[in-house]
Amino acid sequence: MQRFNLVLLPADVNLQVLFSRISQSYFGDSQDGYMLADRALAHVTLCQFRAENERAAIDAFLSFADKQNAILAIQQFRIRTGTDEHNGFLWAEYLVERKQTILEMQKKCHSHLMSRGHQVLTPVESYSPHITLARVPHSQDNVPSIEEIPDKDSITFRPAVGVSTENGILTHEL
Repeated sequence: MQRFNLVLLPADVNLQVLFSRISQSYFGDSQDGYMLADRALAHVTLCQFRAENERAAIDAFLSFADKQNAILAIQQFRIRTGTDEHNGFLWAEYLVERKQTILEMQKKCHSHLMSRGHQVLTPVESYSPHITLARVPHSQDNVPSIEEIPDKDSITFRPAVGVSTENGILTHEL
């Protein structure tokens, strides 16, 4: 089973370049298994899931009736501790505003994918909208605090589906 991600992508493609630059300049020397770079797209995950193939993932996306553009604000930069298979790592990310519309969209996305028989990897109970910049070793003593927050008041995001690595890197849109 292949890993896919139903996401919200910044509608302004220039933001992909900006998020990548920020990630590489702050975490390029310290990242471990995840960093926004040439083969990674900045995104807000709705649901990561497993499907048989790309056709099944595209069909799941196209049949998801509750997808819509979202205007969201980036609230702050944070570092959080990894869990499960990411134990021993820290995640560097921008928190995205927890609007009721995005929380409802994620919940409906989860239900939709489950009803189609997909293994959904993003639980509703612990969903926290964010844009991951990098994963770094937990032992790193000098993880930077990033004051640079791109267009923090309102960014338009559009729904998409793409291929994801086991670490959740969205490598390309389908």
